[in-house]
Amino acid sequence: MLALALAAPATAANHRIPERLAVTRHAVVFYRAATWHRQDERLVHRTSTNYAERRSHSRQYLASVAIRWRARARRERALAKKYENPLAAIRYVFGRYAEQAIAVARCEGGSPVPSVNAQNGQYLGIFQMGSGERSRYGHSRTALGQATAAYRYFIAGGKDWHQWQCRPGGLAW
Repeated sequence: MLALALAAPATAANHRIPERLAVTRHAVVFYRAATWHRQDERLVHRTSTNYAERRSHSRQYLASVAIRWRARARRERALAKKYENPLAAIRYVFGRYAEQAIAVARCEGGSPVPSVNAQNGQYLGIFQMGSGERSRYGHSRTALGQATAAYRYFIAGGKDWHQWQCRPGGLAW
């Protein structure tokens, strides 16, 4: 008897499934129409409903984005090549803080010319940044990329060197 009572609500709910499916289908159709309408407004003149025209505008937009990204990548490669010397990269990125940054990099790396490939446990690169800092501020195989990541870390720390074990010019911390 109990099994029959439990089965009754389930069968009563089963006849509502077509209603639920119809509501869900209606919601999906409405969402798709609204999405296409927004894309039409962004990419094509409002009166255009031609799929081929929409697609053509999408391709033009994506091509322009690709052109901009390729140009940016070329500029970044040219800068990285120009500043492949770690000291030149540090001077370029740090600006007026360059001498302090060079002192920190020399101390962290343990040599007069910091190495991009320097490693001490989990600490890597010119400024010996840890894995947490590298994931947050970036890391690169180039001197310019490593100097840029260290500069981001330096700015986030309030433009002082308390984040590093080595500090410039005998500053007491």
